[in-house]
Amino acid sequence: MNRNIPILLGWLAALLWTESIHAQDLSVRSPFGISVTPGNSALRVDFTVPTNCVINQNRLHFRTSDGTEIEPRQMPPPEWEINQSTGKTNLVYPRNFSAEINPADLPDHELAVKFQGCTNGECYFPEQRLFAPRADGS
Repeated sequence: MNRNIPILLGWLAALLWTESIHAQDLSVRSPFGISVTPGNSALRVDFTVPTNCVINQNRLHFRTSDGTEIEPRQMPPPEWEINQSTGKTNLVYPRNFSAEINPADLPDHELAVKFQGCTNGECYFPEQRLFAPRADGS
C-alpha cells in the first residue's frame, strides 16, 4: 500500500496542474484599446487609456511585421509622472491619444504595436497587437 502512495500523489498533482491550466483565460488582454484607421495619407492609431492607467512611453513601439521599428509621423509628447510605488519619474501617456503612421513605412501592409500599460500600482504584461489595415478602410 505504501508503494502506491507516491503514484497516487503524482496523479493528483498532475490532475491539479491540468485543471489550473484550464482555469487560466490566456486570451485576456489588458484594458487598453487600440484601433487603426486608414486615411488618405496616413494610418491613424488611436489608443484608449482607462482612468488611473498609463502607457509607458519607453515601452511603446510601432513596427513592421518583420520587427523593423517605425517612427510615427505625429504623436503627442508624453508627460512626466511620479510612480506612486517606486517614487521614480517616468514618461507616460495618461489619457487617450493618437499617432499617425506613414503607410509607405509598411511594405507588407502590416503594423505591430507593442506596448506596456500600468495602473497606479501594477503593470500589465507587455503586449503586441497586429493590424493589417487596407487602403479601402477595411
